[in-house]
Amino acid sequence: MLNRGNKFKIELKAPFSLDKTLKSEQCPADLWFFDENQNYWVSYIPIEGCWVKVMLRQNQNIIDGEYLPKECEIKEKLLEKLHYIFQFEDNHDNVLSAFSQKDDFLAKVVRYCRGLRIMRDLNKEYRILEAIITQNTSIRMIKIMQRLLFLNFGDMIQIGDDKIFTYPKIEKIAEENVIDLKKKCKLGYRAQYVKDIAQQILLGNLSSQKLEKMPTEEAKKYLMSFRGIGKKVSDLILMYGFGKGDVFPLDIWIKKAIKREYFESQEVSEKEIYKWAREYFKEHASLFNLMIFLYERRGEDRYYNYCVWR
Repeated sequence: MLNRGNKFKIELKAPFSLDKTLKSEQCPADLWFFDENQNYWVSYIPIEGCWVKVMLRQNQNIIDGEYLPKECEIKEKLLEKLHYIFQFEDNHDNVLSAFSQKDDFLAKVVRYCRGLRIMRDLNKEYRILEAIITQNTSIRMIKIMQRLLFLNFGDMIQIGDDKIFTYPKIEKIAEENVIDLKKKCKLGYRAQYVKDIAQQILLGNLSSQKLEKMPTEEAKKYLMSFRGIGKKVSDLILMYGFGKGDVFPLDIWIKKAIKREYFESQEVSEKEIYKWAREYFKEHASLFNLMIFLYERRGEDRYYNYCVWR
């Protein structure tokens, strides 16, 4: 690690893989990138009005960490946020073992995905907008759109030697012309949805505080009442922004796997797949969703190491 920052360690009490978690292509992982020269994972986190550069690497059951600028004395607050993001303390061994014993497919999935965690995003308003741009596109393109949102609608700040752009400002997006928003950020038809939702957030009509208090079904119905938010997008928002464990976002990888393993490759509707998954996995649906997604993409060289901050 660099010797100019404030160092810390996190002792892991449960199986956890930093690499597997951050290479899983789950939505909040897009805010981290791997510095190949220094061999650590990097992100930028706001803490009590101070933006810090965070650097992590794993050595067996220890996470070695460092943050800049050195003069920011926010170690305890930073640790709280990292525990919130990565949920280090969660131990799913009993649940994973129970499913593995009764399901041969999940036994393979669990072995491959050991140490994987669902991440949570600190900025819930950004998580809502980011979920919208995931519609009908590739992971690579999603990261490009995210980076352009940061560069065009975030504030530029300096952290040590790094100049970065902060989270996109909701008010700036809400005021932007749709045509310009589309051009600047390559959003395509999503530009109108992003602008509309930004306006709804500003007006208080779409409230993260309300969502925090709602049970899953009520929260999904609430989100889907806004133009641009459908079933999958609402699930992504609830899964990564609000820690809902009983949602099951459906993409082509998930649908293909569920049809093949549980419906003998027969044609079944998304509604049937979704109903089956939530009944089978119950409150662990989100975890198995991410694990199946990662397992189905194994062996594919698909990880895009983009920095969206600069």
